[in-house]
Amino acid sequence: MNNTEIREQAIKIATGLFPQQVDGVAFLMGRRRAILADDMGLGKTRQAVVAATHLEPVGPYLVICPASVKQNWVREIEAVEPDAETAIVGPAAPPGIDWAGWVIINYDILERHFEALSSREWKAIVFDEAHYMKNYRSKRSRLGRMLVEEGQKDPIVFALTGTPLTNRPRDLFPLLQVIGHSMGRSFLTIAKRYCDATHNGYGWVTDGVRISTS
Repeated sequence: MNNTEIREQAIKIATGLFPQQVDGVAFLMGRRRAILADDMGLGKTRQAVVAATHLEPVGPYLVICPASVKQNWVREIEAVEPDAETAIVGPAAPPGIDWAGWVIINYDILERHFEALSSREWKAIVFDEAHYMKNYRSKRSRLGRMLVEEGQKDPIVFALTGTPLTNRPRDLFPLLQVIGHSMGRSFLTIAKRYCDATHNGYGWVTDGVRISTS
């Protein structure tokens, strides 16, 4: 479908959403793997639910988010699909292998349940507050990439965050990695182009910012 057809479809399914949210739904539907960086409070959660369930009407779906917003995900999912099944992990274990609904887990306990989560094929994986993975060497970032890459058959992958660059340009790299963007293949390439990377004789320093004068 072209962009016009995708937007027309988004308008049909995004009942009750504001115009900018319809744009967000269309953006996600047209890519399957994307970073949605709307400001806080603009409804990224509901946009992701609408887009994911339209692209993949049958689950299971996985949401990885901070612990403080797990209940909000349940409310937003039920607002879109009142009959949807939702399961919050922690303290409960992930539901059984036959589960076809939504599973919601926080970053802090992802490692504890990683084996159970990585053993099934997800139709969609959503990383909420995706800047929690801003360090591409961190365990949560590595586990997130592994969930997307290992044993999966091209799941939808959405990274939602109002602050894709929390401090420096390098913070964006892990998000590009997890959605499989071509710019997520080499950190050094990104660092040299956008982070004014320099070698100090021991290793690369990548905490700068390169400003283009062209």
